[in-house]
Amino acid sequence: MRSLIVVVVAASGWSSLNAQTINFDANTLVKRADSGICHPPGTIYYERVQQFEAMSLSQCLMGGGRVPRQYEAYWAVKQVADNQRCDTNPQQDVCRQEVEQSERAGENQRDQEMFSDFKFGVAVAAAQFHVPKIENVEIVDASVVVRAQREIVTSVLFESHKFFTFPRTGPDFGLGPFVAASLANSEKVSPLSMFAFGAMVGWRRQESSGSWNVGFGWVVDTDAVELRDGVSDGAPTMITNASDLVRTVNQEGLLLLFSATW
Repeated sequence: MRSLIVVVVAASGWSSLNAQTINFDANTLVKRADSGICHPPGTIYYERVQQFEAMSLSQCLMGGGRVPRQYEAYWAVKQVADNQRCDTNPQQDVCRQEVEQSERAGENQRDQEMFSDFKFGVAVAAAQFHVPKIENVEIVDASVVVRAQREIVTSVLFESHKFFTFPRTGPDFGLGPFVAASLANSEKVSPLSMFAFGAMVGWRRQESSGSWNVGFGWVVDTDAVELRDGVSDGAPTMITNASDLVRTVNQEGLLLLFSATW
């Protein structure tokens, strides 16, 4: 394969590559930090490249490594050129295998980057409120009777999150904030009646930019029903209409949610 010549522009944090000319192709060996071509997932540049044993660039990419951002466009062009040359290459099978490996590595790298972008997902959540939600209350023999109440409410929410990845945990594990709004709950379809925010962790699914996520946070239900002041379960009452025993309020509580993105 022909070597691809890339002139590197000096940038902060990339001092060892400043003003250098890098010649590399899929067979270039990657074994030192100053090679500056392929580095481990989760690192900004080459702080852990020394952990790699000698390997080719294609092997490095297949192993989860990545090409610095300023090389990505050049590497994509090179992959296309190499693929076109495979038909005339004496080792066509090896040539195509290397190109396929590079393409899969590139897809994996893009998936890792998309994993940490802003993403949207559907979540199933359980919320526990400070005051039980009244579901059914009646007046029996001039007394208040609460037939049903719920301390934990399950809900389906639409959520959005942003993940940050860290070198020690790798690019397939993320931590970041989330916000969510309800679509429906265990009582009824109630779009946007519940809002939540908090922290979320996620694990990227293999060969995908999607993830499985777990979040924990604070929730507000704007459509909660509770007994009015001065009204209590089992107490006598002069009220004759059961709907006058309750009121709609904002209730706050804790939320645990599970979501998936694609």
